Amino acid sequence: MLFNNNIGTHLNELDTSQSKSRFLIAQNRSKQQHRQLSMLHRIAAEMGVNVQSLKA
Repeated sequence: MLFNNNIGTHLNELDTSQSKSRFLIAQNRSKQQHRQLSMLHRIAAEMGVNVQSLKA
């Protein structure tokens, strides 16, 4: 019985760890997209092009 509880605990820890990893990956991707968008706006401004932000 103790063995089964340990497996459940470890699976739960693994699941929590995977959730944290997915969150960090998504957060990093979001920051990267923000940097790319900022760069695009800056380059467009240098070229004299006005870029409108799209909001869903």
